[in-house]
Amino acid sequence: MVSAYAQAGHMHIAEQVFHGMRQRDIISWNTMLSGYVLNGKGLRAVRLLNELSLVEMPDEISFVSILLVCNHLGNVMDACSNFCSVTNDYGLKRIIRHYSCMVDVLGRAGYLDLAEYLIDVMPFVP
Repeated sequence: MVSAYAQAGHMHIAEQVFHGMRQRDIISWNTMLSGYVLNGKGLRAVRLLNELSLVEMPDEISFVSILLVCNHLGNVMDACSNFCSVTNDYGLKRIIRHYSCMVDVLGRAGYLDLAEYLIDVMPFVP
């Protein structure tokens, strides 16, 4: 339900459904995060990630959403911080989408050398 309302652009209803849930798992949290990203509500996504961090450990998909928010906002510093946080703070393994988001945010901000370097050192075939 949360996903359907978010995809239809009805975030206020998605929020009501989400907050009305007796139990939320990481999938429901990530669905809300993705909904905020999809609907251009980046700051709400950041607040939700902070809330998620207090009750459950974010996963790799949670960080994809936050890196997309940083990209949409043009916030290179926060993107770098969150990219590092994936492994350093949460002990998660970076996935190719993390690298893709970082290359995009760096490239859009004009840091082409850094974007190219990241492509060269990432543990995936581009």
